Amino acid sequence: TGGWLAINAADASRLSELQNIVDAEFISGIPDLQGGAFRRSLFGGFESENSVELRIMSPNLDIVRGATLQAIGIVSSQIPGSFARAQPDPSAESTELKFEPNDVRLAEVGWTRADLTQVILELGQGSWLGEYFDGTERLDIYLKSERFDTPEQIQNMPVQTPLGGILPLGELANISAALGPGMIIRFDRVRGYSLSVNPPEGMSLEELVSELETKVEPVIMALLPPGSKVEYAGSAADLEEALTTIAGFFVIALILLVLIMAALFKSVKASLLVVISIPLAMVGGVLALYLMNIKALDILGWIGFIILLGLVVNNAILLVAQTRIAEERGMNRKQAVRQALRLRLRPIFMSTLTSLFGMLPLLIFPGAGSEIYRGMAAAIVGGMGVSTLFTLVLLPSLLQLTVSAKKRAQQSAAKPFPAE
Repeated sequence: TGGWLAINAADASRLSELQNIVDAEFISGIPDLQGGAFRRSLFGGFESENSVELRIMSPNLDIVRGATLQAIGIVSSQIPGSFARAQPDPSAESTELKFEPNDVRLAEVGWTRADLTQVILELGQGSWLGEYFDGTERLDIYLKSERFDTPEQIQNMPVQTPLGGILPLGELANISAALGPGMIIRFDRVRGYSLSVNPPEGMSLEELVSELETKVEPVIMALLPPGSKVEYAGSAADLEEALTTIAGFFVIALILLVLIMAALFKSVKASLLVVISIPLAMVGGVLALYLMNIKALDILGWIGFIILLGLVVNNAILLVAQTRIAEERGMNRKQAVRQALRLRLRPIFMSTLTSLFGMLPLLIFPGAGSEIYRGMAAAIVGGMGVSTLFTLVLLPSLLQLTVSAKKRAQQSAAKPFPAE
């Protein structure tokens, strides 16, 4: 019913060029071929990380089959650059045997549909009778008949019944040969077809789902009878759950960070001043994603933002801690902030630059599999860069503005700290 061919590029950086050549010069020249060239996922399989599974279900499987065939073309025309693959293949059919029970005759001979089903299983894959255990290993026992060559042989096969004696199987069921799909797939006990859609390069999962909902799903539903439905599965179904989980982790990490800072500084106000650098880091991470044209932010990208929480607060901790130490030695808030900047500026730049230059190669030198880590690298590089600049300007200002009137009066009355 189909096949695939893996082509490895000698130069991994020219993989997109090779993909375009295969599409334009090879696949397009084969008549009646439904297929395309696309990159194999880094973790195996042919669906990308942002692929969406579209499940088309209806009581009338023949109509679903025709709708699925049309849906492949609809997806390609409505979303240029995308690739859709149906499972099972709607254009491939195989011969199947249909058994329609004669319920009246079954009742006369003392059989039920379950009895007939057992006989049909014995004619095909076999009926499971039980298992044999020798004290060490277990062995399944199946009852299976000899192979048959034609449907007529099955119709004339004698079977023993409780009330009717020995009868041909064809007297208890109408047996006929027909064409059917090569595979049976059920979703919530309803037969249907699955359509895996790979997005064009640069399109995020959210954009792909939106395009399918607005441009493709209405056209497919118009081809289906009443009672049919289209559902989204795969990465699309996991997207909302994953985002909710990541958002929960982010909130938990933020709360733990505030609590730890409050316990270390013995001041909620000081911990909130440290945390003020986090929104600035988020802005820097999003800005870096935009500048690097990274539209598809995967789970590793979200994890990069969580890692950013622990990195960006380090600079703020240095400034706040040094300011508090200087105040304990008798300096007023303004003098303490100036000393903190003078003493901590060098270690702040050292820690920031090591983080930036450690992540820059992952961001600006893309290679094979770079889609895995570029989102994370962009979040960390952008967040650290913007947060550091704003922390050195905003945090000292906030430290001087948030001193209480009582403490300001105490510092004014105290003996000035000698200049260094």
